[in-house]
Amino acid sequence: ILFIITPDKAKLADIIIPYYIALLDDQKNIVNIQYYKATGTLKKNDDKYFYVETEIRTTQNVTIPVQDMNVDLNKKLLLGFMLNQDKLKILN
Repeated sequence: ILFIITPDKAKLADIIIPYYIALLDDQKNIVNIQYYKATGTLKKNDDKYFYVETEIRTTQNVTIPVQDMNVDLNKKLLLGFMLNQDKLKILN
């Protein structure tokens, strides 16, 4: 998974990105959901004064229980982000 961070309002170099991977059935109902986090450190410009756009890459193995994989093979994986009010303020 590639996250590209644009640190317009960043105050700290260390970053944690909480996200989830959900398995959806053909009716878009959540069959299974798993929570993860990606961590990294924001890079600074050559003057070491401002944070710059930074790529954070992570690999995540997803384990799907057998009972969630029935005959219906029309399943989808959904990657989503968990935002609270403070994180929403940063985006706006």
